[in-house]
Amino acid sequence: MAISRGVGDGVLCSQCKAELKDNETVCHVCGHRKPNMEDVDLIINSLIEEDIMGASEDIEIDDKDLRKKRRFRKDKKAKTEGKMIQGIRYMIFVSIILFIIALFTDWFTLSGTTMDYGFVNNSNTQKYIQNVGEESYIDFSGYDLFNYSRSAIDEHKMIKKSDGDISISGRSVMHMYIMLAMAVLMLTSLIACSVAFLHKAYVGIAIIRNLAIVNLIIIGSNYIFLNITYLSAIAIRAKSVINQQKVFGTLHLTFNGISHDQYFYTYKVTENAGFYGSIVALGIWLTLSIILYEMKNSEKVRAIENGEIDEDA
Repeated sequence: MAISRGVGDGVLCSQCKAELKDNETVCHVCGHRKPNMEDVDLIINSLIEEDIMGASEDIEIDDKDLRKKRRFRKDKKAKTEGKMIQGIRYMIFVSIILFIIALFTDWFTLSGTTMDYGFVNNSNTQKYIQNVGEESYIDFSGYDLFNYSRSAIDEHKMIKKSDGDISISGRSVMHMYIMLAMAVLMLTSLIACSVAFLHKAYVGIAIIRNLAIVNLIIIGSNYIFLNITYLSAIAIRAKSVINQQKVFGTLHLTFNGISHDQYFYTYKVTENAGFYGSIVALGIWLTLSIILYEMKNSEKVRAIENGEIDEDA
């Protein structure tokens, strides 16, 4: 209801445009009633309320759209993480299979004249000894280390010391049991393969990671004991056999073999491709299982924070 003003001070009728006097409430020409200020205020307030209601509805619609977008992004992120987790599981499985294969490839070559005395030539151990010129050498796979220890552990227990006494050598026995523990590598690998697909929960990932750590400890222990002559059951056995066969006085275990004033029996350990292959496969297995463990741990923490699962679950 627009109210127009004329050229003068009077107010014009909104219907016929006749000039109204200030005290007139009804047009003297057409009879149209002049609106008062209260009516104008009501109209203005009504328009303001409509604008506010319209704005509120727009905000509600925007909030709903925002929640939908957030839910969509969350679902998309969950699907992406799920695919990534599944991909990591497959990579862990492949690395475990490669590790098992590597157990049957040559890991170490032990060479030198010490080998002639460190290995007893019987039906169980003869197959390991080979000769090149004047030096003997032995190729060992991970499986061979276990098999040799299983067949020759008793021969490596009783050692003749420099004073002629026969006693049990703790170092030699310990090394033989560490070789024997190589059988654990196959068992832990098969368990890890099964857990990777049968037990996909947080606890299952922890098992896979821990089995990789166990394997790393066993391999590392074998590597240390084989390379340090003072700890090597083969070198300790060789020293004992030499003591029984010849009278040299005191023999010394050195980093490179067994020494005496005028004699030296060499001892050398060389790592082969199979050993490095097993380390790479185990390293991938361990690294990926740690990554997967952290991912599952973060997923569990988020679920607890969101109240989706119980904290003790």
